[in-house]
Amino acid sequence: WYHGQTFVLGTPGVRYGIRISNPTSRRVEAVVSVDGRDAISGQVADYVHHRGYVIPPYGSVTVIFTTTMFTSI
Repeated sequence: WYHGQTFVLGTPGVRYGIRISNPTSRRVEAVVSVDGRDAISGQVADYVHHRGYVIPPYGSVTVIFTTTMFTSI
């Protein structure tokens, strides 16, 4: 946890999942990046201009990825 952001060190080639929970009564949007790349588009991460996952009230979303997904982009 650093300046409001969470960082996790992964092993290349290993499959991971990021679970994002919404404990509020309102929908929220979570923009996820992996290895500096947007988890949806694969483009360079940019939370201002890219869309994210809409999480319903009290819901959750799990994003599954492999760390090598973005190495050739």
